[in-house]
Parts: sequence; structure tokens; C-alpha cells
Amino acid sequence: MGPGTIALVSWIITILLSAGILGGFLGRRVEGQLFVTAELVPVGLNLLLLVVSLWLTTRWVRSSSASTDGTLRPQSGSGRRRFLLGGLAAAAGIASTAAGAILPNRRWISVSIQKIFLVHPMYKAEVFRDEWAG
Repeated sequence: MGPGTIALVSWIITILLSAGILGGFLGRRVEGQLFVTAELVPVGLNLLLLVVSLWLTTRWVRSSSASTDGTLRPQSGSGRRRFLLGGLAAAAGIASTAAGAILPNRRWISVSIQKIFLVHPMYKAEVFRDEWAG
């Protein structure tokens, strides 16, 4: 298995664990449950796996590629192209990991954002009442 395949498998595992661990963690926070210290261990491991996936992506971009006969040859393409490819892969992995954590909680958007944060109550009454003076 080459470095690119290892990096891809690492990102897939990171995204799946993000949906399961970080998604559940954020869901319980949205519901108003206080976090328990024991919950921080899986969340920390998930974030550590994110860093490892970034490192494996960097290693993949900087590595040599194997030819069909098994010998190593320098990777084709300019350094700029490899840098942009690695940056795109890392950004896509981070965005997918964030989406994996947020998408399981998407039903809360209508409750928390639209009904709490985007509400604009009236600050001034249309009719002034004398008992409000003071």
C-alpha cells in the first residue's frame, strides 16, 4: 500500500469517527447536556487522528511514487502542483471531517439558529402607554 492509499484510508477513518464521536458529542452539547471528562478522551483521539491524517497527506505529497516494476522514481509534476494538490487534499479532509461532525446535528439548525439566534424581537412598542413611564 502506497502513501496515498494510507492517507486516503486515514481520512476515511477520520471522517467516519468524526460523524460518530464528534457528531454525538456536539449533539449532546446542543441538547444542553454538560460534558463529562471521560467524553474528552474519544474527542481528543479523533482530533489526534485528524492531525495524523494531515501528516500522512503531507507525507504522501512529498513522497516518491513507485513505478510499475517496484522501483522508486521521483514524483512527476512541479513542486507547486504537488503543494497545491496536498493543500487541496488537506482542505477537503478538514472540511469533510467538520461536515461529518455537523451533519448528524443538522435538524437542530431550525431550532437553535432560526428560532434562537435569528429572532429579532420588537424593541419599541407602536403605542406608548402611560403606565410604562418612569
